Amino acid sequence: KFYKDGCAKTFPGNTIICHVPRPSMTFDALVQLQEALKTSPHVDHFSYLPASSFHMTVSEGVTNGNRACTHWPQDMPLDASVEDVTAHMVDKLRGLTLPTSFKVRPTSLGGARTIGLEPANASEEKKLRDTRNKLADVLNLRTPHHDAYGFHITLAYLIRYLSPEDAQTVLDKAELAYEEFVKCVPEIELEALEFC
Repeated sequence: KFYKDGCAKTFPGNTIICHVPRPSMTFDALVQLQEALKTSPHVDHFSYLPASSFHMTVSEGVTNGNRACTHWPQDMPLDASVEDVTAHMVDKLRGLTLPTSFKVRPTSLGGARTIGLEPANASEEKKLRDTRNKLADVLNLRTPHHDAYGFHITLAYLIRYLSPEDAQTVLDKAELAYEEFVKCVPEIELEALEFC
């Protein structure tokens, strides 16, 4: 999604997400974590996302770069424009009743810049999985990894590979910052679903 110089690539598509509430203690803690990560060695190997974009994806939607039948609505031709698919999806989502919030908890700091998430309890697990299933059914879009999708909040993208030694240095510093984050934010309440 980013060039090696850190500039964003064009990435047409749509998605269904929940933003991290602003203002909130969670949002402030994520900003602090991101700022701590920016002080790590080899910071130029990452492109950091604006804090205003902090979110968890609930349903991936479509992207212009992946028109495989496994990642495209089954009732839309593979050569349909992203704009046409988006309009079609909006029509299908009208009037759909879905939960207005989700509670998750952080589980890990993957790749030093992505916070792994899992539902906060069994009730939230059912609510989140039921929501994903309902969206997949309504939109006729169920990817091969639908049931195993890993929830997360992305803080930055790796734009250049690190040597194993440099990667370990980055991971060690990131883990310390992540431990402080989890002390402040053992659970995250996300805002309502948004179709973007």
